[in-house]
Amino acid sequence: MPVTNWMCLKCGVTNPKTFFKCQTCQQPKPIFWECTSCKTKNPTASLKCGNCKRKRPAMFANAVNIKSAIFNCEASRSVGDMKNNNNNNNNNNNMIMTTGSVASSIGQQLPPPSPLIMASALPTPTLMSQVLANSTASTMSNVQMSSISQATKSTMSTISQSVSSYDIFLKISKPSRTVKQINYVDSEERYEAAVQNCARTGKPFSDTSFPTTNRSLYFVPQQNNPSKTNKIYWLRPKDMRPPESVDPKSPILKLPWCVANQPIAGDIVQGILGNCWLLSALAVLVEKPALLDKLLATKELSDKGIYRLRLYRDGKLTSVIVDEQFPCTSRRQLIYSSAKRKQLFVPLIEKAMAKMYGCYESLVSGQTTEGLSAFTGFPCRSIRTQVVSNNNNVAPNSTSNNEVETMLDSDMIWTLLLSYQTAGFPMGAGCGCDRESTITAEEYQSKGLMMQHAYSILSVMTVDSLRMVQLRNPWGRQVWNGDWSDESPLWTDELREQLEPNKASQGIFWMTFLDFQRYFEKVDVCKLRDNWQELRFEGYFPSSCTDFRFMSVFEVHVEEMTTELEFTLHQESRRAVNLRRAPLLPISTAIFQLKDVQRNIAGDFIDYSGYKIREFVGCDVMVDKGVYLVAIFAFNHWSQSSETTKTGRNLRPRFVLSLHSSRFVTVNCYCPSPSMIGDTLIEMTITKGKQKKHSDFVVSYYMSEDWSGLLIVIENRSPNGYMDVIFDAAESTNLYATRGSLMTQDTLPPMSRQLVNVLSHLDPSTPYYLSYQMSYRSSNDSTSNHMPDIGQRLAALHSPRPFKQIRN
Repeated sequence: MPVTNWMCLKCGVTNPKTFFKCQTCQQPKPIFWECTSCKTKNPTASLKCGNCKRKRPAMFANAVNIKSAIFNCEASRSVGDMKNNNNNNNNNNNMIMTTGSVASSIGQQLPPPSPLIMASALPTPTLMSQVLANSTASTMSNVQMSSISQATKSTMSTISQSVSSYDIFLKISKPSRTVKQINYVDSEERYEAAVQNCARTGKPFSDTSFPTTNRSLYFVPQQNNPSKTNKIYWLRPKDMRPPESVDPKSPILKLPWCVANQPIAGDIVQGILGNCWLLSALAVLVEKPALLDKLLATKELSDKGIYRLRLYRDGKLTSVIVDEQFPCTSRRQLIYSSAKRKQLFVPLIEKAMAKMYGCYESLVSGQTTEGLSAFTGFPCRSIRTQVVSNNNNVAPNSTSNNEVETMLDSDMIWTLLLSYQTAGFPMGAGCGCDRESTITAEEYQSKGLMMQHAYSILSVMTVDSLRMVQLRNPWGRQVWNGDWSDESPLWTDELREQLEPNKASQGIFWMTFLDFQRYFEKVDVCKLRDNWQELRFEGYFPSSCTDFRFMSVFEVHVEEMTTELEFTLHQESRRAVNLRRAPLLPISTAIFQLKDVQRNIAGDFIDYSGYKIREFVGCDVMVDKGVYLVAIFAFNHWSQSSETTKTGRNLRPRFVLSLHSSRFVTVNCYCPSPSMIGDTLIEMTITKGKQKKHSDFVVSYYMSEDWSGLLIVIENRSPNGYMDVIFDAAESTNLYATRGSLMTQDTLPPMSRQLVNVLSHLDPSTPYYLSYQMSYRSSNDSTSNHMPDIGQRLAALHSPRPFKQIRN
């Protein structure tokens, strides 16, 4: 849209296009209008909100969309021109632009700034910073700034109040008062009180906190009332029939009901609820009797009808008490999951999980790792089974939300599976879960496999140079019918005797590892280890980078050589009824070698979990004796609005950090110095990210691999010259920016580096698109200016940091 004259929203006067303030009332030029419903920022020319379609307020009826340009970029320069002009970087009127949209970035020399910017109508620094500070941090907004106005001079006095020098950043940290170590408190007293009450009244236990109504079945009970022909009955075991048979003469009916009777995976039967992830994890769990025994606090049939279970909710061990009333059909059989041979452990665990999150419907859809984590509390990880080749047709700055956990070659994946089995780690596998897979639904169906389904891995072994994998469908039916299925002619008598394949009736089958890699995208593993030290801490993510009281880092003291550490960072599950509409946050945890114990200064980066939208993320490291720092990251909730608060999303989301270690360690939690989060992100980006040298003096570091979004750090290596840098990601979508804008302009002092912006995936239900370009030039200014203004609110995260040594 061409730049036109604009009308003041306050006094109605029409102003020239070169004026940035009204010539009559000094009102700033309008850039966007804010939707009164969803708070989305829209171009002033838009008649409706691009997000919720609400009409534009009447006060903006005569407004026009303003797009001001500071630099008129010429795209005619070639790569050769760029190289020839690199020697002229000291010319203050030359600005170099590089882009992340192609593999070999093309730089263009830009003309001098437009003289219009120097007009007296330029707003004061305060007004301009207010305008840009109000711009949305999310690309869910419909505003896409094509360029940014020249950074106005904002004195450093405001920033220096909190960041006068780098030494202020490094002040001594204090012990945290908002993070506490979690100690499990059992519900034994509450359980015994309920048992005594049942004995006194002579009535079996009825759990009033999880009543036998539709409220315990559905998120919205009034919209899911079953019809009369599909009525649900809440029955106790004495009134129920087992799942095997409806024949009144069946011998199964003569068996007594029990909690568990040496259960096997084949005992588990899935009902109408889409919770195969839960049953797949449970099928793996029954292969470890000690784990099931730990989960079931009540191990015998209760004559009072009350049972106690131990589950991990969001990384925190919780005791759940349930009654023995289960939803059943008119045939008196369980509607949801059940177990053969009149065992109750499956419906009891399923009901405890449903109560923990509010209703049975909350258990629909999930990952096997989530179930394994809830049952055991041990670290759970995922690895990709399919080696993803590089796609040269996809630009390196184009990214979707199909995050990759770990990509390894086939031999390494097979070696890992064998080592996991040797270690006794429970495993599961996801089938047909990759949205970008080229395999059709018809092919899965023809092979007897189910898409978007979780299977249990029962065994992996090499037989006669064949790599074989044994799996189980938690449905107990519909199994693989390809090579090495039960009826396959490939079986020899010797192999049949060794592998015993005839178990299709139990949902168990064999297949080659090659076929497994083709049809199963990932393996979920629970790192079950006995005799390891376990520590858990609970706290809150800070609401901003100035929410110092809730900032926390963990100092880990390792006293012995060669110690293995497993960190897992949990956030609140969105299964809960009050949180189900709130999107998960991208979260991350990272480990550093502590450089200065006394001043709590992060040193060398070791490893991190990735920054992903997950219920939990984690990483494991092997370290020597020393002191290590663990930092945690989450940013999307900084854009908290009143609308998301109504959905139950806390201003400060809760987290749980668990640590499992092979040897004894001690952990202290601190409120870090204000700059600690920024320092750790810069160190991580420089170490883990990709370096791009734009000139002898300007170097950038980008990190997008294993990061849902982008981290961008820029260095000015000039020993005595300031540098103006513009980072433009305005064409990106579905990303949140900590700077409050996808387009930034900063003036970097000599020998300094800056975390320019942190971009993270906003709405997990849709992919994000990332596109960016960077331009720079030497600056006439001798002060560090920033647009949008950093000020005290973002100084600790985004202020330039001086450095002395240049890294290669």
